[in-house]
Amino acid sequence: MNFNRLVRGNKFNKKQQEAIRLLALKELEGLTLEEIALMVGVDRKTLYNWQKEEDFKRAVNHQALLSLADYSPIVLKNAHDFLNSKDEKVKIKGVELVMKSIEAQEKAEEQARKEKEQGLDVDSFLKEFGL
Repeated sequence: MNFNRLVRGNKFNKKQQEAIRLLALKELEGLTLEEIALMVGVDRKTLYNWQKEEDFKRAVNHQALLSLADYSPIVLKNAHDFLNSKDEKVKIKGVELVMKSIEAQEKAEEQARKEKEQGLDVDSFLKEFGL
């Protein structure tokens, strides 16, 4: 199943599409589920119910990979600050973020290459990485 059709097609309504985008950025932006529900215009229970659906989860995971890849240059640019922080928690979080960012960038590049070469669908890509 093509991701663009999955998210932008008839599968998800506008509120679900926005929830997917925000849930993918949840950790990077420090958002809570309550904040996301409020921003989308649904109650928390609705958001929780959406998150139980397999297609919705796949869409969030895919969007998160793309979002991390987008953040990679910013994260890598600020890696020096993370790693030289006096706060050990900031150092650890910085290392985690840098590693996730690099991995996401590589996965996004690989996915783009495969989709271009083979017309690979997102479900196959996500299964390949255990998502």
